[in-house]
Amino acid sequence: MAYGDSSCARRASSSEPLFVGDHPLRILVVEDEALIAMDIELMVEELGGQSIGVVRTGAGAIAEAERLRPDVILMDIQLADEIDGVQAAERIRAKSGTPIVFVSANSDRDMQRRIAALDASFVSKPVVGAYLCDAILRVCGR
Repeated sequence: MAYGDSSCARRASSSEPLFVGDHPLRILVVEDEALIAMDIELMVEELGGQSIGVVRTGAGAIAEAERLRPDVILMDIQLADEIDGVQAAERIRAKSGTPIVFVSANSDRDMQRRIAALDASFVSKPVVGAYLCDAILRVCGR
């Protein structure tokens, strides 16, 4: 994977960038497209993180976030049920405050406004590993 010129690229050569203390960040992937979810999981692992699950729906995201207590959630916006990713994120953030990175091809003005209100990051599809890493580190305050 080519990391490019990013903070992750500079850190990746010396240590795994997605670590907290001595353990990898535990990351929940919320994506309704199976191939995209697999690609994102692979990127997470390559960056030193740990994928702790994949869910396809907003309702599943809410339930798994409560059950698994991830360090970060990577959230698509268009999901496989009536709850979109932003609605799911609002409910998750209200309960736990878990940092969220939206990963989506949907980036219209209204959606950007909704995402900004959640103090979340956004990465466009197709996903580039370095941008994903930087967004994860940004929502984690690093």
